[in-house]
Amino acid sequence: ELSGEGLARLGDYLAGLGRLGETLPPEAPWLPPGAAAIAWGELGRLGRRLAAALEPDGRVRPDATPELARLHRHWRQRRQAARQHAEALLQEPGVAAALAEGGWVTVRGDRYVLPVRSGEVGRLPGILHDRSKSGHTFFVEPESLVARNNEAAAAALEVAAAEARLLRELNQAVRRHLAELAAARAAATLLDRRRAAAALAAALGGRLPEAAPGAVLALRRLRHPLLCLELGRERVVANDLLLGDGVRALVVSGPNHGGKTALLQAAGLAVALLRCGLLPPLGEGSRIGEVAGVFCSLGDHQAIHTGHSSFSAQVARLAALTERPRAGWLVLLDEVGSHTEPQAGAALAMATLEWVVEGGGLAIATTHLTPLKALAEAAPAMANGHVLFDAEAGRPTFRLAVGAPGGSETLTTARAFGLPEPLLARTEALLGGDAGRLERLWES
Repeated sequence: ELSGEGLARLGDYLAGLGRLGETLPPEAPWLPPGAAAIAWGELGRLGRRLAAALEPDGRVRPDATPELARLHRHWRQRRQAARQHAEALLQEPGVAAALAEGGWVTVRGDRYVLPVRSGEVGRLPGILHDRSKSGHTFFVEPESLVARNNEAAAAALEVAAAEARLLRELNQAVRRHLAELAAARAAATLLDRRRAAAALAAALGGRLPEAAPGAVLALRRLRHPLLCLELGRERVVANDLLLGDGVRALVVSGPNHGGKTALLQAAGLAVALLRCGLLPPLGEGSRIGEVAGVFCSLGDHQAIHTGHSSFSAQVARLAALTERPRAGWLVLLDEVGSHTEPQAGAALAMATLEWVVEGGGLAIATTHLTPLKALAEAAPAMANGHVLFDAEAGRPTFRLAVGAPGGSETLTTARAFGLPEPLLARTEALLGGDAGRLERLWES
């Protein structure tokens, strides 16, 4: 049973459905089932009936029905008669002598009363209703006013009973249309989702990629959808990302703050958007095959309350990966094998990528680990890629180049973030050993 407020809200909802229905053609193949109930049928009449009977806050309108209009007139007349009698009592000498200073007519419990000085209550026979906070004034309903107040109260009860009957009738009308309401709500929800999907596609410059057999991910001019929404599509760098045609794993290296993690996110979000029936920001010629799902290990998930360090949290994510089927899955690994001894971490990263590829999955991994770059260079089903760095400007370009690994630009990044020159000079001296030669080899 809906209250008056609930019925008023339903009426407002039906009015919104009516406005939506006015925009719909009578027949269209894309209309969902139940759409006709929005624009046509009994729901429009039900909505108009609710609007005519109820105020926006749910109170019954005084003129909702002819009976209510008559009862409200009668109540106002009885109420006015009671007040006029109370005002007349103020002028009677016996009453006026007992009143508080500046005697006036007031209300307690919807009944007219008079303010009487505390010491004069016995001089005015009637019903005591209340007293002031100070205790100096009592509010009394004189005997001669009781009958008139009763008449007004009886008229108010008749109004309330008629309002209750009307609310029951309106609830019965709603119950008779529950099936149409459910169908209209489902249709309106679906239409709203489609409108939202279309608006998102327009904002992203979304495109439906071609279907491809097997596990293929050919994302042309891929952009990060969240960055498109925040910055505007044209300000976001687009990259080509190709997996599945011979290359099943891409190892992405390059400078910090160069866009490696954003590239992982963009690829995962593109697949996720498509699986939700939404169009990702892709270019012409994009193809996506039978990608069963996306597994992500991104970010640092260390947490004191769970006892996880950065490395143990990453290993827990990898353990969750091994519990899933590999075939057809897109696996995104951010800085896999980091947060531990580099040689052991690199070996773990290499084994993980091999495990994904051998099981028929696709993988993109970001890294600064040289052995993992070497694996991608040697393995036939893997490839290296790196995000480009503008050496003259001293900043990344966020563009992906496939075919070779990239250096981390460690010193450039450290210098950009303000490390002192003596510390950087000592770092450069230490890099003169084997580690430095390997880093410079990749950079060349």
